[in-house]
Amino acid sequence: MVLRDTIDTAASSYKVARILSIVLFAVGIILIGLAIAVGVFRDDQILSLIFGGVGTVNIVALLLYKPLERIQTGVDTLIKSQISCLSFMAQYDSIARTLYTIGELPLKETNREEQMKLAEYLKDSSSQLISDLKQAPS
Repeated sequence: MVLRDTIDTAASSYKVARILSIVLFAVGIILIGLAIAVGVFRDDQILSLIFGGVGTVNIVALLLYKPLERIQTGVDTLIKSQISCLSFMAQYDSIARTLYTIGELPLKETNREEQMKLAEYLKDSSSQLISDLKQAPS
Protein backbone atom coordinates (compact mmCIF):
# COMPACT_ATOMS: atom_id res chain seq x y z
CA MET A 1 0.00 0.00 0.00
CA VAL A 2 1.27 3.48 -0.80
CA LEU A 3 0.86 4.88 2.71
CA ARG A 4 2.71 1.95 4.32
CA ASP A 5 5.63 2.38 1.89
CA THR A 6 5.75 6.09 2.67
CA ILE A 7 5.81 5.46 6.40
CA ASP A 8 8.58 2.84 6.00
CA THR A 9 10.66 5.21 3.87
CA ALA A 10 10.10 8.05 6.31
CA ALA A 11 11.12 5.87 9.25
CA SER A 12 14.34 4.78 7.54
CA SER A 13 15.14 8.39 6.58
CA TYR A 14 14.57 9.47 10.18
CA LYS A 15 16.90 6.71 11.45
CA VAL A 16 19.64 7.69 8.99
CA ALA A 17 19.34 11.36 9.95
CA ARG A 18 19.49 10.45 13.64
CA ILE A 19 22.64 8.36 13.11
CA LEU A 20 24.26 11.15 11.10
CA SER A 21 23.40 13.67 13.82
CA ILE A 22 25.00 11.43 16.45
CA VAL A 23 28.11 11.02 14.27
CA LEU A 24 28.37 14.78 13.72
CA PHE A 25 28.00 15.44 17.43
CA ALA A 26 30.67 12.84 18.23
CA VAL A 27 33.01 14.37 15.63
CA GLY A 28 32.50 17.80 17.23
CA ILE A 29 33.31 16.43 20.68
CA ILE A 30 36.38 14.59 19.32
CA LEU A 31 37.62 17.76 17.62
CA ILE A 32 37.25 19.74 20.84
CA GLY A 33 39.04 16.98 22.77
CA LEU A 34 41.77 16.92 20.12
CA ALA A 35 42.11 20.68 20.44
CA ILE A 36 42.60 20.36 24.19
CA ALA A 37 45.12 17.54 23.73
CA VAL A 38 47.10 19.45 21.08
CA GLY A 39 47.09 22.57 23.23
CA VAL A 40 48.27 20.76 26.36
CA PHE A 41 50.73 18.20 24.97
CA ARG A 42 52.17 19.91 21.87
CA ASP A 43 51.75 23.50 23.01
CA ASP A 44 50.55 24.45 19.51
CA GLN A 45 48.01 27.21 19.95
CA ILE A 46 47.15 27.70 16.26
CA LEU A 47 46.35 24.03 15.66
CA SER A 48 44.47 23.89 18.95
CA LEU A 49 42.37 26.91 17.99
CA ILE A 50 41.58 25.43 14.58
CA PHE A 51 40.45 22.06 16.00
CA GLY A 52 38.51 23.71 18.83
CA GLY A 53 36.87 26.20 16.49
CA VAL A 54 35.83 23.57 13.94
CA GLY A 55 34.48 21.29 16.68
CA THR A 56 32.52 24.10 18.31
CA VAL A 57 31.11 25.31 14.98
CA ASN A 58 30.12 21.72 14.16
CA ILE A 59 28.15 21.31 17.40
CA VAL A 60 26.55 24.77 17.22
CA ALA A 61 25.51 24.24 13.60
CA LEU A 62 24.01 20.86 14.49
CA LEU A 63 22.01 22.40 17.32
CA LEU A 64 20.84 25.39 15.27
CA TYR A 65 19.96 23.48 12.11
CA LYS A 66 17.78 20.90 13.96
CA PRO A 67 17.84 18.23 11.23
CA LEU A 68 15.63 15.75 13.06
CA GLU A 69 12.84 18.30 13.55
CA ARG A 70 13.01 19.34 9.90
CA ILE A 71 12.80 15.72 8.73
CA GLN A 72 9.88 15.08 11.09
CA THR A 73 8.01 18.10 9.70
CA GLY A 74 8.61 16.95 6.12
CA VAL A 75 7.47 13.42 6.91
CA ASP A 76 4.30 14.73 8.60
CA THR A 77 3.48 16.84 5.56
CA LEU A 78 4.10 13.95 3.17
CA ILE A 79 1.91 11.54 5.12
CA LYS A 80 -0.90 14.10 5.49
CA SER A 81 -0.90 14.79 1.77
CA GLN A 82 -1.00 11.07 0.94
CA ILE A 83 -3.86 10.50 3.37
CA SER A 84 -5.87 13.30 1.81
CA CYS A 85 -5.13 11.94 -1.67
CA LEU A 86 -6.24 8.43 -0.69
CA SER A 87 -9.38 9.82 0.96
CA PHE A 88 -10.23 11.72 -2.21
CA MET A 89 -9.74 8.59 -4.32
CA ALA A 90 -11.95 6.54 -1.97
CA GLN A 91 -14.71 9.15 -2.07
CA TYR A 92 -14.45 9.39 -5.84
CA ASP A 93 -14.75 5.61 -6.15
CA SER A 94 -17.78 5.58 -3.86
CA ILE A 95 -19.49 8.35 -5.82
CA ALA A 96 -18.74 6.63 -9.13
CA ARG A 97 -20.27 3.36 -7.88
CA THR A 98 -23.34 5.22 -6.63
CA LEU A 99 -23.83 7.11 -9.88
CA TYR A 100 -23.46 3.91 -11.88
CA THR A 101 -26.12 2.21 -9.78
CA ILE A 102 -28.46 5.20 -10.02
CA GLY A 103 -28.04 5.10 -13.79
CA GLU A 104 -29.06 1.44 -13.82
CA LEU A 105 -32.23 1.99 -11.78
CA PRO A 106 -35.44 2.98 -13.57
CA LEU A 107 -36.09 6.26 -11.73
CA LYS A 108 -38.70 7.76 -14.02
CA GLU A 109 -41.38 7.23 -11.45
CA THR A 110 -39.78 6.45 -8.16
CA ASN A 111 -41.78 4.64 -5.59
CA ARG A 112 -40.98 3.62 -2.06
CA GLU A 113 -39.50 0.28 -3.14
CA GLU A 114 -37.01 1.87 -5.57
CA GLN A 115 -36.04 4.47 -3.00
CA MET A 116 -35.35 1.68 -0.51
CA LYS A 117 -33.23 -0.16 -3.12
CA LEU A 118 -31.17 2.97 -3.64
CA ALA A 119 -30.79 3.55 0.12
CA GLU A 120 -29.69 -0.07 0.54
CA TYR A 121 -27.16 0.30 -2.24
CA LEU A 122 -25.75 3.48 -0.70
CA LYS A 123 -25.36 1.65 2.62
CA ASP A 124 -23.69 -1.31 0.88
CA SER A 125 -21.42 1.07 -1.05
CA SER A 126 -20.20 2.66 2.18
CA SER A 127 -19.64 -0.77 3.73
CA GLN A 128 -17.75 -1.88 0.61
CA LEU A 129 -15.58 1.25 0.76
CA ILE A 130 -14.69 0.59 4.39
CA SER A 131 -13.85 -3.07 3.71
CA ASP A 132 -11.75 -2.04 0.67
CA LEU A 133 -9.76 0.37 2.82
CA LYS A 134 -9.21 -2.26 5.53
CA GLN A 135 -7.90 -4.91 3.13
CA ALA A 136 -4.15 -5.35 3.24
CA PRO A 137 -2.29 -5.84 -0.05
CA SER A 138 -1.35 -9.42 -0.80
